[in-house]
Amino acid sequence: MNKFGCCTSTKADQASILNCKLCQIYFHYRCIFPQKENKKLSSDLKSSWICPDCSQKCRVPNHRNKDNTPVRGNALDVSDSKEDSADDNITLRVRPKQDQIGQSLSRDIQNIIKSEFSAMKLDLSSISNEITSLRQEIQAIKIAMGFINDEHNKINDKIFQMETKFKAFDALVTSVEHLKSVSEKIEMDINTKDQWARRSNIEICGIPEKKGENLLRLTEEIAVKAGFDLKPSDIDFVTRVASNSQVNKPKPIVIRLQARYRKDDFLACLKS
Repeated sequence: MNKFGCCTSTKADQASILNCKLCQIYFHYRCIFPQKENKKLSSDLKSSWICPDCSQKCRVPNHRNKDNTPVRGNALDVSDSKEDSADDNITLRVRPKQDQIGQSLSRDIQNIIKSEFSAMKLDLSSISNEITSLRQEIQAIKIAMGFINDEHNKINDKIFQMETKFKAFDALVTSVEHLKSVSEKIEMDINTKDQWARRSNIEICGIPEKKGENLLRLTEEIAVKAGFDLKPSDIDFVTRVASNSQVNKPKPIVIRLQARYRKDDFLACLKS
C-alpha cells in the first residue's frame, strides 16, 4: 500500500498516480490537478514529473512568464494546445540542477588549470633564469678558454723559439768543439815541428849586442875561431831571442842550420 504526499488517502488506480522523479513520493493526479482530473498525462511527462515541493526547492524560473512562481501556482494546463508547454516546464525542472553542477565543475576545473598554469609559469620562469645564468657562465668559460688558448699558443711559440735557439747553440757548441780539436791538433803539430826544428838550432850566449851588428858575419867569425868550415849555404837563419830570466844580459844568438849533422859538427867544434 502506497503512501501519498498530497493527502491521507491510500486508494488510487495506477493510471491516476504521479511519482516525483526527485523525492520518489506518490501523488494523486486529482490532488495536484483538480481542474484537470479527466485529462491524463502522457507517459513521457509522467516519467519526468517533479512534485511542487521539489520544484520549489529547485526554484526553476518559468520560461513563459520569466518569474520565480512555483509550479503549484502555475495551474499546469494539460489541454491539447498547451501539453507541449507543460512538457517543456517539466524538463526545465531537471536541467538547471544538472547545469549548475556542470558549471560548478567547469569552474573548478578552470581554477585548477589556471593554478597549474600559474605554477608552470613560475617553474618556467625559474628554469629560464637558471638557463640564462648557465649561458652567462658558459660564455665566461668560453672567454676564459679563449684566453688560455692564446696564452698556450704564446707559450708554444716561445718554446719553439727556445728550441730553435738551443739547436743553433748545439750546432755552435759542436762547431766550437771541432775548432778546439783542430786547434789542439795544429798546436801539437807546431810543437812537434818546433821541437824538430830546435834540434837543428845552436844557442850562443854572452856575446855583447852592438847596434847595426851583422849576425850572419858574426856567426862566420865564430865558426872560424872554432875551426869549423861553415858555408853560407849551411845556415838557415840567425837571430837573437829574448830571455825573461836574464833581462840585463845580452840576448842569446840562435843559429839554425839546414842539416842536423852540420849542427852537430859545429856544436862539437864549439865545445872543443
